[in-house]
Amino acid sequence: MSNEPSNTTPEEEANNNGSSPSSSSSERDTLTFVNKEYNRLHKDLFEFDEKFLNPTFAKACKDAKELHYYFDLLEKAESEEAFNTIKKEFNQKKREILLTILTEEVPQVYSLEIFTPEFSQKMIEEKNNYEKNHHVKLRPNSMNNYGIVIDEIGLGKFFDVFIVEYLCPLAKIMNPAGFDLDDHHTFFVEYFIGGDKDLNVHVDDAELTLNVCLGKPGFEGGNLFFRGHRDNPKTYNQYFEYQHVVGRAVMHDGALMHGALPLTKGERVNLIIWARSTEMRRQIQEAIKEMQEQGHHHCCQHDHHHEHEHHEHHHHHEHGECCQHEHHHEHSENCQQHEHQHEHSEACQHEHSENCTHDHHEHSCCNHEHH
Repeated sequence: MSNEPSNTTPEEEANNNGSSPSSSSSERDTLTFVNKEYNRLHKDLFEFDEKFLNPTFAKACKDAKELHYYFDLLEKAESEEAFNTIKKEFNQKKREILLTILTEEVPQVYSLEIFTPEFSQKMIEEKNNYEKNHHVKLRPNSMNNYGIVIDEIGLGKFFDVFIVEYLCPLAKIMNPAGFDLDDHHTFFVEYFIGGDKDLNVHVDDAELTLNVCLGKPGFEGGNLFFRGHRDNPKTYNQYFEYQHVVGRAVMHDGALMHGALPLTKGERVNLIIWARSTEMRRQIQEAIKEMQEQGHHHCCQHDHHHEHEHHEHHHHHEHGECCQHEHHHEHSENCQQHEHQHEHSEACQHEHSENCTHDHHEHSCCNHEHH
């Protein structure tokens, strides 16, 4: 495809993380930036209201939550035959739900309608109103120069409920072995001629990313491009593009390498939701700390030369691989490469292609569960 970026190697791209304030604590750091003097334009945006969700999406999330009782049934299955029967029924109902909302645009990347047109319009107006009357204190991340974190405006409560009550139950049926999503870093980004026009390849500081194109109609260019999964070098040569559609969201694993091609006309405003699991991050931090302590103890057993060499090796390994690779590797194996990627793509194919066999799908699901 044309316009494929080639300034960096896949390995460099895999280590480029669009960093943001940490969410490892019980309360988001960005909440300290809430502007209490802001005079809200659309007051109904500041408390969650299901009226702003696409009805089909809202129903799918509720139906997904009802399927959670299967997890208990699977755990209590008294035989392999009973387990397989329950799993088969669960997968069938799961497919029926996911097929009502998800479209696989490119491998591992799905589009869906989450919010109503009224929500998109009001969100843009709220952002513009804030920027018109206040100086923005907190930009979204280390890569975007334009945009604003929704916590500064005071919109965080809406997405607190959205993540826990809607997105998490849906994500859970896509990845039963994964951690619950219970936190987020949510922000606006803006692309326009004379400002940010594109975005280099990176991975997100998220377990699951939602990228919602709010507007504005009439923009040209600015396609998203994807370069494979960070933790799977075999995918580094992949290249796919997705053209944003106003009103639709893109959903993908945060460790999927991606960026944005140059915008050539107009202006595009997107709402980015980095969904996170505090429990998963806590466990990863504990594992890293334990590895660091073990590494330090081991270093002390060597002479100065070997100690320095060993420490340098472990410092690179633990901070370059554990902090980045292990965080995304655990999630990608739990979420993207098995349930989230494999099951749903096969689910879609199962409905539309006679070549996708049900037995193969069920076998991979059961293997993942036992793993």
